Amino acid sequence: MKMTPVQTFEYKQNWMSSGRANPVKYHSDWRAQAMEFCKTNFGQRYWHQATFTGIYEDTMYFEHANHAEFFADYMEVTQKKP
Repeated sequence: MKMTPVQTFEYKQNWMSSGRANPVKYHSDWRAQAMEFCKTNFGQRYWHQATFTGIYEDTMYFEHANHAEFFADYMEVTQKKP
């Protein structure tokens, strides 16, 4: 189902404020790769990126735990590349 931008925003606000968000923290140097991975693998309404949530740290929030785990595994492998 295709959502309008307003519907997507409201949907995200609903699951993020309900306490169902699954956060994954990662180094801010990997922001572009993280964003591209999420755009490629998940619907826009299922994730939210928060920048500068810590020193050199961003956080990606996911509605579904399996999405968070998949992303965390990807980031773990990506951040170890030389």
